[in-house]
Amino acid sequence: MLHFEFAPLDMTPIYKQEYSLGWITKDNVKGYVQMGFVTPEQYQVIVGEEYVS
Repeated sequence: MLHFEFAPLDMTPIYKQEYSLGWITKDNVKGYVQMGFVTPEQYQVIVGEEYVS
């Protein structure tokens, strides 16, 4: 019997690059935090500012 485990992918480096290229905005990243895709700490890494809800 096969057993698969889900290992979440850390998208922080990809989002950080997209942010630096102007492909996503702070509001996009805030939305990712609200949806649970990134943590407030990851938000700070991505945009360089503390997350404020």
